[in-house]
Amino acid sequence: MLLQTSPTPVFETFGIIKVIERFTSAHGVALFSYNSQREQYEKVFSSGYSEDLLTYLAHDFFEYSQEVKAMEKVLNANNCWEDVPLFRESQAVEEWFRPAGISEGTSMFFHDEREKLLGVLHVSVSADRFLPSWTQLLEAARPEFEKLLCGYQEMSAYRLTKREQEILQLVSHGKKNSSIARQLGLSSSTVGNHIESVLRKLNVSSRTEAAVKVQTFNWGRGYKDVYL
Repeated sequence: MLLQTSPTPVFETFGIIKVIERFTSAHGVALFSYNSQREQYEKVFSSGYSEDLLTYLAHDFFEYSQEVKAMEKVLNANNCWEDVPLFRESQAVEEWFRPAGISEGTSMFFHDEREKLLGVLHVSVSADRFLPSWTQLLEAARPEFEKLLCGYQEMSAYRLTKREQEILQLVSHGKKNSSIARQLGLSSSTVGNHIESVLRKLNVSSRTEAAVKVQTFNWGRGYKDVYL
């Protein structure tokens, strides 16, 4: 009942990924953002999947099944494999998922208010059936994932490198250069150079302004709230 009436405190306390993993015994959980200009998916975060399987999910998962590809166009679809029998019995499942111990999965799609595709969440389990209560859990988390995807896409427009994103997240949590340097194994001067580059790209003049912009895009909260 708590998940139905007030999901946010639960997710903030345990982290979205941890909640999903605990309730579904998930083999893998991955969120991908859809880049409409490149017409491809980009990994935002993942847990449990091998790199090869993540690559398959990002590039080939939708290309070899017309039934699966069609789900992209269904507004905010959330489909289990059993909803797509032809895919469930396909060679792709036998080649990519069965060897990893995965028997069932679901793909939950996200669209903005203009019905533009934002991204997809994949959850794979070893169970033979994806339970309705698990689907209900994912739907309860939908607003959190939408915030993360919107923030990811807003920040992606600034073309920050992965290192700059990492440092910016730490800055948004109030970390000083010396602390960031120790945490990432960098020199303080290197951290300072990265921060100068970040400020230029974000078109702001101070760390405080950068932190405010990050929070506006829900980006600084992402990894902390997703994983803890």
